[in-house]
Amino acid sequence: MFMKNMEIRQDMKDALKKFDATADECVKSFLETVESQEPPEIIYHYTNDVGLRGILDTGQLWLSDIFSLNDPSELIHGFSHAVNILNSKAENGPPESHVFAEHFSAFHQGGMQGTAHYFVCSFSSDGDDLGQWRAYADNGRGYALGFDAKSLEKVFRKENGNPIPNNSTFHVTYKEDVLAGIHHEMINSMFDLISLPRRKNLEGYSINAYMRELSVLLSLHALRAALFFKHKAYKNESEYRYLQIHRADVPPPK
Repeated sequence: MFMKNMEIRQDMKDALKKFDATADECVKSFLETVESQEPPEIIYHYTNDVGLRGILDTGQLWLSDIFSLNDPSELIHGFSHAVNILNSKAENGPPESHVFAEHFSAFHQGGMQGTAHYFVCSFSSDGDDLGQWRAYADNGRGYALGFDAKSLEKVFRKENGNPIPNNSTFHVTYKEDVLAGIHHEMINSMFDLISLPRRKNLEGYSINAYMRELSVLLSLHALRAALFFKHKAYKNESEYRYLQIHRADVPPPK
């Protein structure tokens, strides 16, 4: 994930690379607990008659852009933990941390959709949940389609026997304190790096390049963690999520 930039001094590149690895480990340690959970035996996909016809006619399940889901704010909400933690820490921090936090908050307001292409297909371990009948199955007039989870995962996660790196499946977590803890750990590990350019007699463009890289790295890791969480108000959905991620600068496959 680390992106090189020739305008940044080598010692500062090394610091960025170290933070990148630390933040990556923060997420991976959480994912180990998520991936150790077995999928439900049967997973249910709530849909209306149009959705059912599309599945039957094509024999396919389609993934949706995460920003077009019923709760388009879910990533924004998850990312807000990182914003609030950074803002709180910057209150008593050096002046440059205030500026960094302001820019990071601005990204939260309008920049997330440009970080990558996130596609999901949502299932539930509960095949008879009133809220989902209402929200996704035409107010109870639709369908809850049951699928063998392990059979479906074999198709989604592997191709010719090899893992597909962009694809993952997991139980969504509704414990926001866990996400906040991950973001705390990330921000604590990078906060001092905000002041790293001090007293290095650097040109403005070099400082800006470094700060931009630091902000991008924090944003990407904070977003990656948020993908595995939803607000506790959705806990009744018992969501089991199929996720596919593509780089922002590459059009996703159709």
